Amino acid sequence: MTTMQKPGWKTSEFWLAAFNQLLPVLVFIGIVPAADAQSLVAMWAQIVAGAVASVSFVAYVIQRYQIKAMQPIPVASPPPMMFRSPIDSDSDE
Repeated sequence: MTTMQKPGWKTSEFWLAAFNQLLPVLVFIGIVPAADAQSLVAMWAQIVAGAVASVSFVAYVIQRYQIKAMQPIPVASPPPMMFRSPIDSDSDE
């Protein structure tokens, strides 16, 4: 069995590591002031958390749609009668 491997720069691990090092490099170079780095980290954390929540919600909706699409539509049955109506009662009058 042979397995084909991607070059390292094409993997998601590489891009996640590169993205994680972007802000420290920008601070080190001096493009981003060190005082602003903390607020940028907090902002990116909120953006990433929102994106993860949105993607998981959309994935859930898609999966539920696929499951519901495969199930037959149930035929509605009348609700059970809890009380007998006066019309249906048997009276010996």
